[in-house]
Amino acid sequence: MRKLITIHCENSDTGKQYLLGTSLHEIIADQKIKSDYPILGAFVNNEVEELSYEIFKAKKINFFDITHKDGMRMYVRSLYFVLLKAVKDLYPETNIMVGHSISNGYFCELDGKHKEITGKRVEQIKKRMLEIIKQDIPFVRKEILKCEAVKMFENSNAPEKARLFRQGGTIFTEVYSLDNITDFFYGYLIPSTGLLTNFGLETLKQGMLLRVPDKKNPKKLRPLENQDKLFDVFSEHKERIKILNASNIGRLNEHVENKTVGTLIKVSEALHEKKIAEIAEKIKLGSSKRLVLIAGPTSSGKTTFSKRLQIQLMVSG
Repeated sequence: MRKLITIHCENSDTGKQYLLGTSLHEIIADQKIKSDYPILGAFVNNEVEELSYEIFKAKKINFFDITHKDGMRMYVRSLYFVLLKAVKDLYPETNIMVGHSISNGYFCELDGKHKEITGKRVEQIKKRMLEIIKQDIPFVRKEILKCEAVKMFENSNAPEKARLFRQGGTIFTEVYSLDNITDFFYGYLIPSTGLLTNFGLETLKQGMLLRVPDKKNPKKLRPLENQDKLFDVFSEHKERIKILNASNIGRLNEHVENKTVGTLIKVSEALHEKKIAEIAEKIKLGSSKRLVLIAGPTSSGKTTFSKRLQIQLMVSG
């Protein structure tokens, strides 16, 4: 006889016994959990889990939708995957790079044979994404050997991911499949593409902007916000990490392995000092300015920065 597990569902404030191996999907159906928007995941003993998760011991469960921050994260990751598949379906020799968050969306670039981004190309990609979403294809998570993951990413023209997995210390890793595409994500995805009911894709600068729903009102997209200065900072950062050859964790690990991390730190410090000197010179040229504002969260280096700026201001007279 299969073992019975006691589950307390906080959404319905009820306790009930289920067979060992019952999935969260089945518990939602049995408990008839109601939500304003589709349920995307759950907290199981305060740990985020996807809906395919199967219970194996006594649990406290709280289901959430896109209005919760973890639900939004799952939604956005899943949207990334659909964007990746759409690009690969249309342009097999081209990779998509999802970069920084800006203008209430995510800046994306193409790399490879068809890396030029035009309005027509963006419309083609968006149309393919809508087709994938309409098909309601499931996101399937599976556990594979790390060596298999390395080989898979090498064969799929993703050398940076292959490098990162090669450096990892685990024997197994978890990947997701969407139809004929397999990839790795730092977190869980939603059950299927059909739940991605709202998104936007449009040109921005030399790339495109992936727009996502507003957490408070998921039927609307986050409002566009012009952030040209922040975009320029991100572009400058991108050029700097090219100089440092440290565009990702895999590259940084190589610096450590090759014992070149000391040089990396020195070059980083030199670039930072050069930037502070440029700021000091701008302050000097704007002689009418008498107040310099430095903003940043706790422990971000505001005091250290102000002292280094003070030295450069003294150098500038």
